[in-house]
Amino acid sequence: MTVLGWAQDIAHLPCGVQHHRAGAWKILLAEDKPAQTAHGRLALQVKCFDAGTGFLPTAPARAMTLGTAIAVTQSQALCKLWPQLMDQWQFSLSLRKAAAPHPAPHDGRSWLSARKARQDDQNARARFVTEITAQITLPATPPRHTTDATQCDFLVPRAHADKFRNDIRDIVNAMDATDDMSLSVTGPWPPFAFAKLTQTAEGAA
Repeated sequence: MTVLGWAQDIAHLPCGVQHHRAGAWKILLAEDKPAQTAHGRLALQVKCFDAGTGFLPTAPARAMTLGTAIAVTQSQALCKLWPQLMDQWQFSLSLRKAAAPHPAPHDGRSWLSARKARQDDQNARARFVTEITAQITLPATPPRHTTDATQCDFLVPRAHADKFRNDIRDIVNAMDATDDMSLSVTGPWPPFAFAKLTQTAEGAA
């Protein structure tokens, strides 16, 4: 069985998910086959979330054993995070900037030029994302970069989800963005980016 997270009260669990009681906690478990990949674990966690079960999720990228999850229930971190993250949703922001076409580098100078162009694009995305987060008075993760996007996550009270969406739209509409930038906001998700229990689990195991 693969651990998906920790809960105190369970409203409903989707097919393929069950729970193991550990003191005051219920550990959400999935059969190994559907949860053998990070994508599969994420999909099951989202199904639990959509079913109305409030829980602290494990990091989907790493499978956790039941023994480790039980050890986490005996740590202080879980009790501290629970009141901070319950009734909180995660929304994820992703900003992309269409990269100008550059010829394939054929010597050292062109390689440096292409590298600088990529860094300039990343810096432009980071400035834009930082400007957005500065206007939202909610917890947010630092910007992170992929090859073609800059992303961050917001922790939003469930009751304020609609206001958050409206605020993001108003902020972006008022900003001086260029036509080659596109922004998307996805969610709500379980608060993956804010439930830092992987490190706790490793220390408790």
